[in-house]
Amino acid sequence: MIRNVSCFVLMLMTVSLAACNESVTGPSPATLMTPGTTWQLQSFQRADATSVQVPDPDRFTIELGADGRLNISADCNRCTASSSQVDGSLRVNPIIACTRAACPSAPFDTEYVGALADALVVATGSNTLELVSKAGVLKFSR
Repeated sequence: MIRNVSCFVLMLMTVSLAACNESVTGPSPATLMTPGTTWQLQSFQRADATSVQVPDPDRFTIELGADGRLNISADCNRCTASSSQVDGSLRVNPIIACTRAACPSAPFDTEYVGALADALVVATGSNTLELVSKAGVLKFSR
């Protein structure tokens, strides 16, 4: 009897997870992150829920290269990171290589790159992306 109840609970959990996965609408992050598309940072909310003003969205961008590497602009610095597919989403490698120029937006440029490290890309619409990491939530638009 206990085994039957355990099997039933496991089956319910599996069906619930499948239903949750099917309720996601819109294009997948992998579809939105096509090579050559540049995404501009529109907002950044830290993990403590404080919002940070983006100094100049044109200078804070991400773009997926044809080789699967993420090209990052962080004000006057250029960065690169590898990415991987995780359950239909794109995850940024936690190791990001950057130039180290002193930018006018400092220390925001460093905080932005830190928030990208190990971030998971979540699709929110055809022209917007949301990246979530331990540091907070970054919202981008095309």
